[in-house]
Amino acid sequence: NPLEAPKADGMASPVDALRKMNETEAPFKNGFYTFNFPHFWLKESVGQRVPMIFCLKESTRLFSESRRRLILLARAGYSLPQELTEDVVILDFDSPSYAELMLILDSLLDRLKDKKPRLSKNDRERIVASGMGMSQQEFETAVSRALVTHKELIPNIPIDSLVDEVMKVKTEVV
Repeated sequence: NPLEAPKADGMASPVDALRKMNETEAPFKNGFYTFNFPHFWLKESVGQRVPMIFCLKESTRLFSESRRRLILLARAGYSLPQELTEDVVILDFDSPSYAELMLILDSLLDRLKDKKPRLSKNDRERIVASGMGMSQQEFETAVSRALVTHKELIPNIPIDSLVDEVMKVKTEVV
């Protein structure tokens, strides 16, 4: 029920989860199902790769006959296994623009109220420039981590410390 809080069903296997969605007695005949990080299960070295491919192919066939859709959320630049390229449509979304990252930074800083660092326009521009290419969540996480790491220096955190921390997170993401 979409109005209820999500419930854990105890399934640890993504193949079992896909099979459950494919059942004709599935709890919802209409709707969207999301599968986060399928690229971990579709690697060459993963034992469940072949069953995953077969289940995904079956899902695309069954879902095309109904009002259900499966959305696979994968990292940027991910390429599907060759066996799925004719069955799955890929939609790539651009990273936030400079202006969008600036709005994200401003919003994040506004939520800090009295405990925010003193940053000049140039400081904010440097932080945003260091976050270019990151997703919104990656950027928010990086800036938050930088602020928490140097919280004892607020409001006078050196800008280089913030930029270095954002770049460190960016490197970890890549």
